[in-house]
Amino acid sequence: MRKKALMVAGAVAVVWIGTELALRLTPVLDALAAPPAESAGFVDRHGQSLRVLLVDDERYAQRVALDDISPHWIAATLSAEDKRFYCHSGVDWLAVVRAMKDAVTTGQIGSGASTITQQLVKISDPSPRTWRSKVREMWTACALERHWSKEQILEEYFNRLDYGNLQFGAASASRFYFQKPPADLSPAEAALLASLPRAPTRLDPHRDFEATRNRQLYVLDRMQAAGFLNAEAARRAVAEPIILASPLHDFEAPHFVDLLLKRQGIVDRGGEMRTTLDLNLNRKVTQIL
Repeated sequence: MRKKALMVAGAVAVVWIGTELALRLTPVLDALAAPPAESAGFVDRHGQSLRVLLVDDERYAQRVALDDISPHWIAATLSAEDKRFYCHSGVDWLAVVRAMKDAVTTGQIGSGASTITQQLVKISDPSPRTWRSKVREMWTACALERHWSKEQILEEYFNRLDYGNLQFGAASASRFYFQKPPADLSPAEAALLASLPRAPTRLDPHRDFEATRNRQLYVLDRMQAAGFLNAEAARRAVAEPIILASPLHDFEAPHFVDLLLKRQGIVDRGGEMRTTLDLNLNRKVTQIL
């Protein structure tokens, strides 16, 4: 029996080492190897937005570092999407077992087992929802965790999420919905934005605020259960009124920006470009004229 036990242990060790080696040799997805294209954005000399341009005529996207995202937003996203993010290695097997149990019980394949790493793989390399694609997604997620740190995965995730209204990434979403940088969000605002990627078309606070509000309350409840908010902070977040920015896009100093757009290659660079214009002074002169 001891000999058999040693043989089994040896076989398990060989399989584990082989799997680990195969995961480490699996390359990072080409779609993740380079960051997605950014919108070209123009600001005045003081940082006020003048105009942001669409990427490929289909989305707004601006990159932001993880350190520049509100801790409340990170906590809300982890609470809503993957509360054991820092404990697993790409796949949350507890969630997988629960999902399989639900599938057997109800006869339907539900959702909720995908980790943030799996979701990052899915949104970067979308494919039809089949068992084969799910297994490939799980393998790729485990491989990615061998190459990237948790912080790098989380940063890339925040920069690729669809927040609705053509807003992709945390920086664009924060500016569009609240006219704030992503570092300045309150827990209530963070919970609302963390709600949107689940169904970015249906959960549009400008069109159906009640549905978005219900999801926000759910996220706040999850944040409290996970220990990110105490009872008093959660109460204040629930009571905080949500003041959305106008859904209209910035279109300031149009002739000046159009002049810049005529310069060859300035749009291709993407990212935020600070100009020499003083927007407040420009407005004042316009009023005088």
